[in-house]
Amino acid sequence: MARPLDLLGEAIRGLRARPLRSALCAGGIALGMAAMVAVVAIPATTRQALLDELGQDGNLLTVSSGNTIDNQPAPLPAESPAMVRRIDGVLQLSATAYQSGWTARRSGLIPVADTNGLAVIAVDADLTTTLDLRVTHGRFLDAATSRYPAVVLGSGAARALGIDTTGPDRLVTLGTADGRRTVVASVLGILADASLAPELDSAVLIGTKAADARLGAHRGPSRIYVRADPDSVGPVHSLLAATTSPNDPGAVVVGRPSDLLVARLTAQSALNNLALGLGAVALLVGGVGVANAMVVSVLERRSEIGLRRALGARRGFVGSLILIESTLLCVAGAVAGGLAGLVVTWVSAVNQAAAVQVPLLPVGLGLAGSVVVGLVAGSYPALRAAHLAPAAALRIAG
Repeated sequence: MARPLDLLGEAIRGLRARPLRSALCAGGIALGMAAMVAVVAIPATTRQALLDELGQDGNLLTVSSGNTIDNQPAPLPAESPAMVRRIDGVLQLSATAYQSGWTARRSGLIPVADTNGLAVIAVDADLTTTLDLRVTHGRFLDAATSRYPAVVLGSGAARALGIDTTGPDRLVTLGTADGRRTVVASVLGILADASLAPELDSAVLIGTKAADARLGAHRGPSRIYVRADPDSVGPVHSLLAATTSPNDPGAVVVGRPSDLLVARLTAQSALNNLALGLGAVALLVGGVGVANAMVVSVLERRSEIGLRRALGARRGFVGSLILIESTLLCVAGAVAGGLAGLVVTWVSAVNQAAAVQVPLLPVGLGLAGSVVVGLVAGSYPALRAAHLAPAAALRIAG
């Protein structure tokens, strides 16, 4: 009776004797496993990054006023932020005011009509704290710079204006739609994509005091971002409309960005399940390739098998040898594919500035599945090798 370690050593030597074929067979399994790992790990990493930004309890609420007849954000009552701040359970609050009639251009030489769809929005310095905004270049507005014509660009606005750095020589021109009034402002900072407030991506942000002094800003905000106590999100949500606009609460729109993100993640999950199924199919296809390769290997090694049988090797030894080779191919491919999937996930996480998240259950099932595929794929070749008669095998080989 051969020892398990002897069988394993013989199987490894058999695979190393045919390196190219072994690598190609394992490659099919590796492709399927890499797809499975990447499909489950990248969305998990993205989901965790969103939850970290959103807050595990999704405690960000928004209050807006709807649109006017010309499809522009209508202002809320000027006293709305102060009233909302009095609601029990409100932790943080920041208001923004859409500057109706104002556009942003790279310079005054560009026609007024070429606005790139960018909005000019007056904001307070505490907006970054409320929304957890990340500045990729420069810095955000503060109590000092909010009084001067300095702006912070959303990620999309920066791309539209062709500005990728900040400094005193980076200027944008804010102007009215009729071209009668213009204000030249320096670019103080550039924001990363704002998942919680995508409307800011295509906006040019200016301090509230500067907007009042230079643009003649509307006194009422157009949107209020509210961070509520996680245990009080429901009660705060129910009070926001009536508190913001007591005279016309029906005109106020109260939203919860987490609902949109959860819906997006749910849709993403459905697509991930489909991709996971395709990864499983790839594993099965790889298993078929391994089975074919092992059948060919048995045919090529008939002389070796016949000689082993003639020297006293039992059928169980020969069959187990082929079965172990098949399983090793699948496991090696699965491990290589899993590592490749982790590398892809790591690259994605670096781009998102997030921590890598790898769900262990799907990955474990993928590895276990590769073992099962290897056993199934090697069953027929193992039986065929075990039932080769020694004399017949030697005669055919000769």
